[in-house]
Amino acid sequence: MHAIYGFLVDVPKGDEGLKKVQEAYSNYESSYCDENNWASLDCLITADGRAFKVLNGVEWEFKKSAGTSLVKKYKGAKGVWECAVHFALECAAVDMELFGSSPYAICSTGEENGMKKIKEIGDINILQKEILKETALVLSKMFASFANNPKFSTLGSEDWMDSYRREKMASHLEFFVSSSFAPFATNTQSPYKYRFYDLRGDTSGHIDEGSEVGILFVDIHT
Repeated sequence: MHAIYGFLVDVPKGDEGLKKVQEAYSNYESSYCDENNWASLDCLITADGRAFKVLNGVEWEFKKSAGTSLVKKYKGAKGVWECAVHFALECAAVDMELFGSSPYAICSTGEENGMKKIKEIGDINILQKEILKETALVLSKMFASFANNPKFSTLGSEDWMDSYRREKMASHLEFFVSSSFAPFATNTQSPYKYRFYDLRGDTSGHIDEGSEVGILFVDIHT
């Protein structure tokens, strides 16, 4: 299975900037990926609005259209950086099944409506708050259902899919709340665990449009 991953990285200005980005991902790959996690670097979007397309996995090309296959123009977004952040938040929201959406390829009508509702939120701050609020509410209901559900009278009798969904949602929420810049988690783990990680040297640093940071989008197989 393939998915798009996002990494918040330092992008120093000057000729060494892109080299540092590649080094950051290479360090992540060697520390957390296995032989099954072959990957293809796609694009880099920087906080100051630059966009780079990765060619042949090694060459960088500066072009305004870089990432347009991934990062669409969101209503209310001020520029390509805000669009990139919104895209990352949207992916994290779907992974946590926000509004009943589904991260799986085959979706019911209700799941499609949930994904549509996510896309209609144009403000990244509102989307972030909805992820935190709604995911916590859904999880609380999942755990509360233990009390009156007859199938829990015998431990180990729960349907495996229910258990998997609850564990995955809870784990993703923990990664999400660990971030100083959502959805990029600071407690870095393998690509099997979560899709967005903060690889900056200082993960507590404030980010604005002038910051020397970017989001590196990578297609990783799991």
